[in-house]
Amino acid sequence: MGAVTLLACGKKGPPLAPIRILPGAPQDVRVRQVGSDVVLTATIPGARTDGSPLGEGATVRVLRMRATTFTPTTVSHRTVLRTFEKESKLVIALSGPALREAAPQGRLLYRDAEALRVVQAPQQARYVYGLIVLDGEGKRSPVSATVGITVREPPPAPEALTVGLAEGEVRLSWTPVRSAPPLAPRPPGAPKSDTAPAPTNIGYNVYRRRGSDASDLLLMTPINAVPIDQPLYVDREFRYGEQIAYSVRSVADPTPPWRESASSPEIEVTPQDAYPPAAPTGLAVAAEGGVLKLYWFPNSEPDLKGYRIYRRESGRSEFSLLTTIDAADSTYADVTPVAGVKYDYCVSAVDDAATPNESPKSEGRSETLPAGAARPRAEGAP
Repeated sequence: MGAVTLLACGKKGPPLAPIRILPGAPQDVRVRQVGSDVVLTATIPGARTDGSPLGEGATVRVLRMRATTFTPTTVSHRTVLRTFEKESKLVIALSGPALREAAPQGRLLYRDAEALRVVQAPQQARYVYGLIVLDGEGKRSPVSATVGITVREPPPAPEALTVGLAEGEVRLSWTPVRSAPPLAPRPPGAPKSDTAPAPTNIGYNVYRRRGSDASDLLLMTPINAVPIDQPLYVDREFRYGEQIAYSVRSVADPTPPWRESASSPEIEVTPQDAYPPAAPTGLAVAAEGGVLKLYWFPNSEPDLKGYRIYRRESGRSEFSLLTTIDAADSTYADVTPVAGVKYDYCVSAVDDAATPNESPKSEGRSETLPAGAARPRAEGAP
């Protein structure tokens, strides 16, 4: 039988479009006004879509458009991008050392100091920002997600920031800031008014820089979840012995993107734990099975490290440290008393500070081991 050749047959499809390898688009683009500057932050991709590096000469372009006929929230995303591609202007192109300085770890920080200069108080302007990345071959990424912001004169910066310390707390306070609302345009022919608008209270954002953190304050988020409405903040999320720097900004807008003032001067503090635990309470002593056993109510401090047990023979003036036990225990069995001798006991609490803080001693309690009381047998003894 001759060989049979099987031939595949089928309809030939259209040719596939070549895969385009481009730089990735910037991500997490955010914008806010700080003082007179519009601050733009974004994550810049370090590679192209196939994972290959961008190459020498990679560039990040910051684009800005004056939104005069719409805002991004009133039209479709496609319309915004199409309009942005046509009307946006180049603000700056960052490459080489300038790009490395602006985005040292891939997180871009750029301050646009020009946006507010064309705005005359009490007017305001709406801007839309976007970014693109070019690789070393000049291939460009898609435009990032665009972000919009209305810029106008910022509120005054907080003044007289002070810090106070209490147990478990750093208390910040500053002079209240009051800001007049923008003047409404005066209709043609309307008489001028000599009455200034009534000042209004504004909010505040608090920023914290730990001693080991060298990040720019403009890359940080406030430690308060939403702007606070009083010139006072209590920070309980800190570590004793660590240097901390705080600053505050006034906030004119309650929701992001915020229009913040310039930062107040930073104030530094290194809280030290100088706060001892409370004295233990409820101490009782009882003779049990040849030992004197101590009981007390456990302390509740979160930084409690343990307890110190003190003893003296009744009639003597000074207590001697008998032992130190772990915070998990609130009982102790003294196996060393001499039968027939009356002993006084007291207990103190200590915390886990670098130099432990000791509480005052508890109230004293006395007890005597009866003569002839059987000593507890040592473990392993015959």
